[in-house]
Amino acid sequence: MENKYPSNLKELVKPIKFELFVTVIIAVLGSLSLLVVPVAITLAFGYLVSKNMSGFLIFIIVAGLGIVLRQGLHSFSLYYSHIVEAKFRYKLRIDFTDKLSKLPLGFFTTTSSGAIRKLVSTDTSYIHTIIAHGYTELAASVTLPIGCIIIMLIFDWRTALIILAVFFINLIIGIIWMNVKNKEGYNVNDEYEKAQREMAHSTIEIVDGIKEIKNFGISNSLFAKFDDAVKRFTTISDKWVSGSSKAFSFIGSIMQPSISMFIALVVSIFSIYNSWITFDQIIIFLLLSMELPTSLINLAQIGNHLRLGKHSLDEILNIYAKEDQKYKYKPKELVLGDIEFKDVSFGYEKDNLVLNNINCVIPKNKITALVGPSGGGKTTMARLIARFWDTQKGSVRIGDIDIKDLSEKDLLSSISLVFQDISLLRSSVSENIALAKPNASQKEIEEAAKLALIHDRIMQLPNKYDSIIGEKGVVLSGGEKQRVTIARAFLANTPIVILDEATAQADAESEVEIQKAISTLGKNKTVVIIAHRLQSIVKADQILVVGDGVIKESGTHDELVKQNGIYQNMWESQNNEKEVR
Repeated sequence: MENKYPSNLKELVKPIKFELFVTVIIAVLGSLSLLVVPVAITLAFGYLVSKNMSGFLIFIIVAGLGIVLRQGLHSFSLYYSHIVEAKFRYKLRIDFTDKLSKLPLGFFTTTSSGAIRKLVSTDTSYIHTIIAHGYTELAASVTLPIGCIIIMLIFDWRTALIILAVFFINLIIGIIWMNVKNKEGYNVNDEYEKAQREMAHSTIEIVDGIKEIKNFGISNSLFAKFDDAVKRFTTISDKWVSGSSKAFSFIGSIMQPSISMFIALVVSIFSIYNSWITFDQIIIFLLLSMELPTSLINLAQIGNHLRLGKHSLDEILNIYAKEDQKYKYKPKELVLGDIEFKDVSFGYEKDNLVLNNINCVIPKNKITALVGPSGGGKTTMARLIARFWDTQKGSVRIGDIDIKDLSEKDLLSSISLVFQDISLLRSSVSENIALAKPNASQKEIEEAAKLALIHDRIMQLPNKYDSIIGEKGVVLSGGEKQRVTIARAFLANTPIVILDEATAQADAESEVEIQKAISTLGKNKTVVIIAHRLQSIVKADQILVVGDGVIKESGTHDELVKQNGIYQNMWESQNNEKEVR
């Protein structure tokens, strides 16, 4: 299916191209009306010298009207472009969140919440610069210098060429100076933007979890990432200030309107001496020479703002370019049965497989544990069952039906996921549990909480089930949060349950409670457990040892400890650690 989302700026702004054209025309007319002012003042001065007061007054009025018209058109152009941009940004956010909803679930496991929030909020806001200012101010800033040059050439091409030659020599010197600085290693704009984004992501994540960080005294480890991001941003900023800013400052100093006016004054006196221009015409060259550098400096500033907007635009277009998760137009009906991995190969990057030709069966209504070293492919296997990503080769099947042939609703409504990365909404405890079943009654919610062994803790909260998590001292430990997510799984009552290191963030007391809740949750269900602590899965019906992207060993606990292989070594290692403690 063809990607309906835009792939470049032209396609992105296509729905508002007429409105943008109107704003550009208004901005150009505003710039042209401003150019009327120095011409009218020059002619008025000529009439004044010749003592023609009526002509003087007429052109003074024309100059005044030009100023009023310029301000009116400029203000209306900005007002209209902001109205257009506000409506555009609203639609952009709607379309962008629609795109996010169609991405594979795996995208959200590899992209931080801070990065996603920045995409939806900050990056779409930065595009404001392109829409509300970019087109209009760019058009105005291009029109003004071109108009200045044309008018000066009309009044006297010789005087104009000398002024422009000196002006552009200064400009070229500034550009060469900037390029020299860039070649010395100071062109760090991209690094600066990247460091700024990393710091923003880290800040959002720290702020989101500040209450838990303070409450459980884990600030040292969680602030380390933030500190690194700040240090990197500071280093890049210092590098930029010591290099590129010097070049910008140099250009700014030689492009001062006062310097341009002085050059124009000297050249104009020389032109009067050579009878190229009259005394009154000196005014047009003085006024336009002041406007020329101002316009070019504005153009450079707009370019810098557009560069910032382009970074955000690229981030958004990169998301639009990602392939949607595709579902069959006429999906097959889900028939529960064994889960089968059939010749499955998968990699987050095409040339780097995480799973390589996996073949196994996870029996219906049995407990299967996935164990093995970190990075071996356990979590990837479990998440492929819920179709977080699509396999590059082979298929994952439920009841002999490829999960790609199932509807999204049938697939996800048959699976409960409990991960070590706990995610609770900033809403009431009831609403957090009811995510699994939005129309659930309060009685059903409380029954699920009791089965998850979290009901008693909830009843201790200020407003019990109506307590807002994260507000007014309502702080849950990692283990307690995990039991809230397990309560969701109880409420959903799905036939398939996937548990990924469900006790990883729990203390000893919470771990016992979680294990009890999981034992109850797994009755008469197909359960897949990813476990680090082997003691927690000794009663599993099947254990798969996953390493280097393949299944190394399989069997029950008793069978595997007799094989003197990877599992037996892991078992002995963990028992030895326990004895040392």
